Amino acid sequence: MIPIAQALHVGGIRGAYECYEEILNQPDYFSDPYDLITLVYQLLSVKKFDLAKEVLQLNLHAFPKH
Repeated sequence: MIPIAQALHVGGIRGAYECYEEILNQPDYFSDPYDLITLVYQLLSVKKFDLAKEVLQLNLHAFPKH
């Protein structure tokens, strides 16, 4: 999730969405719903609650059945 975390840092949640859309369709990149959950826990640990909520929404967008 390093690309997502970097995009989040540089471009905010919009940057994270754009980055995720780019890497989601790349055959050499594997992603599952738990990757973003790990990022959520990292954000919660530094008390970035609003951003953690937005990343959870990104997770629902990327994996609606999860």
